[in-house]
Amino acid sequence: AETLHELEALGSAGTEAIYRRHGVVGPCYGVLHGRIDVLAKRLRKSAREAGTLPDALADSLWASGVYEARVLATLLSDPKRADAAHLDAWAAALDSYPLADAFAGWAAKAPDAEAVSARWRASGDEWVVRAGWAVLAWWASKDPAREDAFFAPFVPQIEAGIHAAPNRAREAMNAALIAIGGRSDTLAGHVLAAAGRLGTVHVDHGATACETPDAAASVRAIRERAG
Repeated sequence: AETLHELEALGSAGTEAIYRRHGVVGPCYGVLHGRIDVLAKRLRKSAREAGTLPDALADSLWASGVYEARVLATLLSDPKRADAAHLDAWAAALDSYPLADAFAGWAAKAPDAEAVSARWRASGDEWVVRAGWAVLAWWASKDPAREDAFFAPFVPQIEAGIHAAPNRAREAMNAALIAIGGRSDTLAGHVLAAAGRLGTVHVDHGATACETPDAAASVRAIRERAG
């Protein structure tokens, strides 16, 4: 209750309006993510000093249904302690793409993430599918230890399914394709060939100024910077 009260005090109507335009539904205070990060650091430090774990607080925050509280929960909960049931329970509550992306950054570091995210990518729920592909994009962009061979099979999967996928899942699949292609020249070759066959990926961004990045152009830019 204290944490929710503090989050509410940090919010603003202007930020809430921005989040609403990006699809956030349900209770929302309009707290900037930078302020959520600062609060998370303080709560983690307090837990360390008290010799406790913030996971129970994270579970309560997630259960509150408040957007910012759930984002904060992903910053407090230790993903290495999250089993498949925990991951699935939180995934079932996803209701927007900003929350799905915050959740995916946490879930990608869980021990069961590989098996669970594969199920999510096959789900019929737009937000769960998005989370599954966002996990893959997180690995492709932030986990250099994974081999190219792990990512290569996903390129034809994306090519075969992206145009028929739910709206925001298409966006995550496109992001995953770009992240995979950005890892190496070899993967870039596979992605550029697939992107050429795919053509334009259409995503409805609603009442925002966001645009869907062109996969081929994005991969070329990443590889140029890398090389």
